[in-house]
Amino acid sequence: RLAGNPMARALMRAGGPALMPEQPLSVAVDQLAAAGVKSAAVVDAQDRVIGLLSETDVLRHLGVDAILALLAHLGREPEALKRCCSGVRVSNVMTSPALTLPDDATLPVMARAFARHGGRGMPVVDGMGRLLGMLARKDLIHAFGAAVPHPQAD
Repeated sequence: RLAGNPMARALMRAGGPALMPEQPLSVAVDQLAAAGVKSAAVVDAQDRVIGLLSETDVLRHLGVDAILALLAHLGREPEALKRCCSGVRVSNVMTSPALTLPDDATLPVMARAFARHGGRGMPVVDGMGRLLGMLARKDLIHAFGAAVPHPQAD
């Protein structure tokens, strides 16, 4: 058993950006960059999670599969980003429905969810599906490392 077995609410990061489906993609990308995150939940008017916008979603929309490919493309065609994102809404690019975690999810539940999901971040929600925060995969890995007993050196 994992010592302590913290729940998602204890590991999540609250206060990050929450995006609206009708906001311009360019504004959402600026919000992600300003917050230093690679993904954010997309919520409806009642703060219920309806999707997730990730760096991968944006890259896919731009027709590239990695940041380096995007940089190379922009080096050849500097206006491509502006053209590609002009008039595009978050709802056109986001992944929906989003896989979410309940705030009382335990480490094993969180690990299984990330194994199915494969992304770097997952929204944590209350019992009504309202956004409480985001759980980063790296925070989950850190929690597992802290919870697993380490053999003592002799």
